[in-house]
Amino acid sequence: MRLLVRLLPLSEPAALPLDNYPLAALIYQSVWLVAPDFAEFLHEEGWQPAGRAAGRQSSGGPAAHKRFKFFVFSRLEQPGKRISGGRQWLRQRPVEWQVASPLAEMMEVLAEGLARQGVISLGDRAGTTHLTVTEILELPDPVLSGRMRFETLSPLFAAVDDVRPDGRHRKHHLRAEDGRYGERVAANLVSRYRALTGAEPADPRLEFRFLDAPKAQLVQYKGTHHHCYLGQFEVSGSEELIRLGWDGGFGEGNSKGFGMAGWLES
Repeated sequence: MRLLVRLLPLSEPAALPLDNYPLAALIYQSVWLVAPDFAEFLHEEGWQPAGRAAGRQSSGGPAAHKRFKFFVFSRLEQPGKRISGGRQWLRQRPVEWQVASPLAEMMEVLAEGLARQGVISLGDRAGTTHLTVTEILELPDPVLSGRMRFETLSPLFAAVDDVRPDGRHRKHHLRAEDGRYGERVAANLVSRYRALTGAEPADPRLEFRFLDAPKAQLVQYKGTHHHCYLGQFEVSGSEELIRLGWDGGFGEGNSKGFGMAGWLES
């Protein structure tokens, strides 16, 4: 399920951080207003690839602790938005923001939480901006098939875990030209499918490729930089996995605001 949230800044110019974290925090906060127990589970636990809640008893490498939150969100979109001084500057004009999840109940709770607030606050230590929630719409799904073309609404991120000589794990951010990039996008969707359904996908095949050279970007989440890409891409193979990518994002770090896609009509 996908929501389009329309916002209006209450002041001009409205300065917001480039970091994705304030938007993620807004989602957790809005869900908590309606369903605090679910919000706590979502924030503190999430789902494991085995299909059960990730408990503190998990052991092993990073994969054993991997947890999915099953939502993704876009950047704030406003024609003429200006980037300067490490911040994004909005005019006192409509702003659009999309949020999606394969969990329809979560989107319904989020919509209610945003509507209850009416006015939301986004910012960091450098300042806070207030925006009115003017409209919340459910967007229709495209007719999905085994071959689809999309464009990024938020940067796409993929990584692998490298093991250092001392045994410690390090996340290695993949470049678009790395042959493992598409493999990681596909593997991540399979893991998330298992976590969501507790079963294997009927068809685990998925091929991913950028249609043109993507634009590289360094994007922050809570001050940590991620090597990401913006551009158009094609996926082919399992319709189940493509739908999960549409509903929950492609690549990794979806709940941090990475990998939301918009449908490209053919």
